[in-house]
Amino acid sequence: MGGSLWGAGARDLYEEGLMIPPIKLYAAGKVNDMLFKIIESNVRASLQTLEDIRAQLAANEQDICSLKRLMDENNLIFQL
Repeated sequence: MGGSLWGAGARDLYEEGLMIPPIKLYAAGKVNDMLFKIIESNVRASLQTLEDIRAQLAANEQDICSLKRLMDENNLIFQL
């Protein structure tokens, strides 16, 4: 997230980009509050960024529901 496009021309901390190791946003249906706080503290437009992430998660949930419905209609097995 963030970061300038090329080179070492960052003018402020937010242009350095945010490196997060692979970690779950949700585990067992519960949000990882610490991860959201880390993101919020390290991006310039925190509200917009967090809402973008939530929108992507909602879209993924809709895709999962649609895929399950399609597989049910075609008698295919679905396992998580």
